[in-house]
Amino acid sequence: MVSSYTILIILIFQWNQMIDWKVGLTIAIGQSTGGYLMAHFSSRMKNLEKFVYYLFIGVVSLTLCKMVIYEYFKLF
Repeated sequence: MVSSYTILIILIFQWNQMIDWKVGLTIAIGQSTGGYLMAHFSSRMKNLEKFVYYLFIGVVSLTLCKMVIYEYFKLF
């Protein structure tokens, strides 16, 4: 289902020259590699759920701090 409209959206954005293929492909390769490695190693690691939970909380907390600091000081 998702791929049916994803292809249409890609065609529309490409028609308007709004796609940076270099950045997009880099991100796609990184996500694919990360997903494969995580699926491969997740079955071998004990307590992975706890690690991923703390990693998620840490990333969300750092992102929130960055957003508050940048908004407060109007950086960039």
